[in-house]
Amino acid sequence: MTSTHMNNGDRNNLTGQPSLVYKTLIHHIDEARYDIELEFQSVSGVRQSIVIPRSAATTPSLIHTKLLDAGANLSGQKDEALALIKAALNEEPARNQRHTRRGGWHGRTFVTRYWTVGEQQDLVLQPTTQGDNPVDCASGALKSWRRGLKEACAGSSYLSFGIGVAFAAPLLHLLGEDEGAVFNFHARSSRGKSTVCRASQSVFARAAKNDVATYAITPRGLEELCFERNDRMLVLDEEGRGSGGKRVTDAQKRNLAFMIPGGQGAVRSRSVSLHLPNIKWRAFGLTTGEVPLETGATRQREDGERTRHIDIALPNGRRGIFDCLDAENLNRASDYAEQIEATIRDHHGVALRPYIESLINNWEPASREAKQVIEDFLINEKVGRDPWEQRFARKFGIVLAGMVLAVHCRVAPWTEDHARESVQRAYKSALKALRATHEVGDVFVAQLTNALDHGCFPILSKGEPLPETQRETAWGFRRKVKEGRIFVVVDPARLKPLASSRPLRAALLDLFVEKGLLHQANNGKREIQIAVSGFPREGRVRWLCFYEDRLRAYPVSRQA
Repeated sequence: MTSTHMNNGDRNNLTGQPSLVYKTLIHHIDEARYDIELEFQSVSGVRQSIVIPRSAATTPSLIHTKLLDAGANLSGQKDEALALIKAALNEEPARNQRHTRRGGWHGRTFVTRYWTVGEQQDLVLQPTTQGDNPVDCASGALKSWRRGLKEACAGSSYLSFGIGVAFAAPLLHLLGEDEGAVFNFHARSSRGKSTVCRASQSVFARAAKNDVATYAITPRGLEELCFERNDRMLVLDEEGRGSGGKRVTDAQKRNLAFMIPGGQGAVRSRSVSLHLPNIKWRAFGLTTGEVPLETGATRQREDGERTRHIDIALPNGRRGIFDCLDAENLNRASDYAEQIEATIRDHHGVALRPYIESLINNWEPASREAKQVIEDFLINEKVGRDPWEQRFARKFGIVLAGMVLAVHCRVAPWTEDHARESVQRAYKSALKALRATHEVGDVFVAQLTNALDHGCFPILSKGEPLPETQRETAWGFRRKVKEGRIFVVVDPARLKPLASSRPLRAALLDLFVEKGLLHQANNGKREIQIAVSGFPREGRVRWLCFYEDRLRAYPVSRQA
């Protein structure tokens, strides 16, 4: 009688491979433990593998049971099977790997679910029990992604800025920064907020509508999403959609503002952390909503929250996100929106890897350039020395650095000049969106109207000097202009006690022009040259010219 079981040599002859191979020694660097991976021929004829604790190597019978349960085609004789297992374990593993649960940077190596770039090629992202995330995949070609977004980015500073955030996130490590930021795009419905966020996600992942997370996420779910996107960016769409369909509360917004940029979830006890590990990350984020973060809030946001969760108002007009389109090309907006959709559907997840490869290959020069771009941005925007203002503006400088480096790495769908203009526009929008700007503006207008009531602005005709009796009390002067209107002419230095930095003063002037309070010349200047004597500043110096009738009609408290 002939046995139906095959010995090890017979299997090798039929399959061309040993029936059992010690494939991998796995070092879990986050937990300081080891596993081994055994590859075997299954009863269905395909090659499979199992991962078991390395300590199991001391008990071949336990490994024998696990292999049988996994479908391994082993000898029916237990002694033969155990001998086969012992022989495989006596061999050197075919490879050594180090596994980590944390993607992103490890020194000068960047790890994702599907690729590792850098010095530590043996480092891989540990597979999860849920399997691979199908969202974090790549499809199409970088050249087609760039070409498909190029025209749309040229027409939209906000689209360019949003995509730029995805290139800024990996720079946090190079710059030694621990804190990112979350930018909140707000506008009425159908203005392109979600499109911007999905285009940004397409840098490193699939970006269909259902691939983007929403506010309908649990606190632990948000922690895990942040951890999953370490050294990248994450998107939360639809501000109004909270967990359970409820509107997002102030507490939820505040938690998000501190959690995502802060880089750490809830710290749990040792016993609980065995099942829900404490996790950390570095990340930038994008959120969307139809109203500003503080509209309808029951509290005033703190400065720390404002510098972490930053409001950027998108245009509410027909242009939507396409603010760079002139009137003649306004009808192209819908074409560009369709072009974005088609591009990110077919081409996604293809821009991050070449960008990371370029950063690694040019580590020191890239780090120096990023720091220089940030410093130049702070200087060009005349950011003051106030620590809060520096911290706030620096977030935008990091985005600009990412956008500029993406141009140099040939992965960006914009030019360097357009990158600078886009970040500058987003920064100014964020300054104007600060509730603090409006509050300071109200205080200043109240001060002016109080000063008017107390005779601190005498009427002076052209060429008439300030009377000596008023040189100690005058804030400025009034002057009649065309159409019978009266300018209230104010020294710009009056703003400095309320707004110590030039960016905040510029934001206030933007606000005053927007409200129709401040005169703006045809050349766009808000500070007008006027020659008048009797003031400390002699000669043709610059003044702010407010409309008296509008100041008096402006609805602010005189007690401010």
